[in-house]
Amino acid sequence: MSNMAGDVYSFGVILLKMLTGLGKDLTISAKREIKNKKYNIVEMIDPDLKNSYPLEAGRLMCELIKQCLEVDPKMRPTMQEVLDNLNAIAQI
Repeated sequence: MSNMAGDVYSFGVILLKMLTGLGKDLTISAKREIKNKKYNIVEMIDPDLKNSYPLEAGRLMCELIKQCLEVDPKMRPTMQEVLDNLNAIAQI
């Protein structure tokens, strides 16, 4: 279970990097803010992406990322739930 939860967390980091455009520049302080839930992903979205997707899709993607980055591994979704959410978001 913990390996899967770790995979979900890692996938959440990848999604966050894609959404923010920070890539490998996602700083330690940003990671700390994410871990401590002192962040607003919507404010971190890459400006080049803004207005290129439905607002609801962006909101749902941010929520999914937050779930993947939960500190407590038991609170993270399964990879199947992540996939289901991504498929639903893609339909918006």
